[in-house]
Amino acid sequence: MAAAAASLVIRLSALAVVLVVLCPTASAVALGKRYRVGGPEGWRVPPPQDKEMFYVKWASPITFFVEDSIEFVYKNDSVIKVSKVGYYHCNETAGIGTGAVPRDGSTLFLLDAPGFAYFASADIGHCNAGERLGPFDLVSQYSF
Repeated sequence: MAAAAASLVIRLSALAVVLVVLCPTASAVALGKRYRVGGPEGWRVPPPQDKEMFYVKWASPITFFVEDSIEFVYKNDSVIKVSKVGYYHCNETAGIGTGAVPRDGSTLFLLDAPGFAYFASADIGHCNAGERLGPFDLVSQYSF
């Protein structure tokens, strides 16, 4: 009986090690929350009277953590991760660490490092009209 219990413990331990080694990103994604930027209406150029505060208002009640993700849903538009300068001056048309910029659909970003994050439409006119999100500070971990 003791040998069977010891064998079961060894097998379960081995399975746990395999899961941790083979699926580290799956466990990381499961910890975080997923947010749809802009709420139900998604990523869009904000109303002119609210262009400076539209996405600030959306993000302000949220504490973003490393391992959370943010989804941008849009039509005839785009989103890229930009630098601080690119955010404030709307002068970047290629994102940080991205390939081709999609124009329709959705883009999901995993918030994978603590610090400030910045996002903007790759369409400079849209960015200048207030379609940009940031800066927001990513907290390094959840407190349970």
